[in-house]
Amino acid sequence: EAFISVFVLASLLSFGEKMYAFAGIFLGISVHLKLYPVIYALAMLIAIPLESQSEKHHDDVISIRHLFHRRRFQFYFLLSIAGTTVVLTAGCWLLYGNEFLYESTLYHFVRRDHRHNFSIYFYHLYLSQESPSSLLTGFISFAPQAILNLVLAFR
Repeated sequence: EAFISVFVLASLLSFGEKMYAFAGIFLGISVHLKLYPVIYALAMLIAIPLESQSEKHHDDVISIRHLFHRRRFQFYFLLSIAGTTVVLTAGCWLLYGNEFLYESTLYHFVRRDHRHNFSIYFYHLYLSQESPSSLLTGFISFAPQAILNLVLAFR
């Protein structure tokens, strides 16, 4: 946990200094170590300011090139997160095989461990873990957290 905190803090420090690619690299390292720091990416992405419009378009149609130019720091940030995470994960997968990929990443999508986190829904998940609707129940318990994260990120 200490390493993850160091990389998240380095990401925030780099982000504050407007070094968005370095912020993405540090966040990508922390996401590789544990998945949960990925929740910071959306808020950071939205906080990156757009470049100002330097030229006027006569027909008010924004070209893809112009749109990319205005959002290039967001693109660099996302690319550095994804690139760092993919390169590190692929490297470990080459070293340790499919077991690494399952234990580090895929397990989180198929687990049925109701006590894995401090969810307020843990007792309901515990009682319904053997029912056929447990997958739907798990999704319903996750939805408010995801919605809250999106709302706060766009605020």
